[in-house]
Amino acid sequence: MSGLSGFHGHLFQNRSRWDSFSPDQYRFALLHAPRGLGRNPASQRKFADLYGLFASRCATEDRLAFLAALDRKEQGAWGEPERLWTVVVEDPDLDVVREAARLLATRLGPEAVRTRAYKLRAANPERSRAVLEGARRAPPGA
Repeated sequence: MSGLSGFHGHLFQNRSRWDSFSPDQYRFALLHAPRGLGRNPASQRKFADLYGLFASRCATEDRLAFLAALDRKEQGAWGEPERLWTVVVEDPDLDVVREAARLLATRLGPEAVRTRAYKLRAANPERSRAVLEGARRAPPGA
């Protein structure tokens, strides 16, 4: 859990408390999750589990606010596309998926996101289409 204070790490690691979180607590725990999720499958799964609870219990507006906060936090220090990709894969609302894909395309480029979307196509064609739509919404030159 490099880079985390004990309090932040406690929120992320303490699964028994996740059920009682408010939208703000979910958002805080997700924003302060350990870095390097792509190199740590256990942390990535835990992030996905926590996001899954957040997505199932909180309103679309809360999840879009989380994406905006994540985008602001990651400005200039992008190295965590796994966080946005987790949202793409886990969120049940295709509007949230489109926005996450747009942010991801802004960071990685639309072509990289399209490649990931095509890998989703067999398992979930509707989600794959939403990812492609989101990638198209990225600003020109992304």
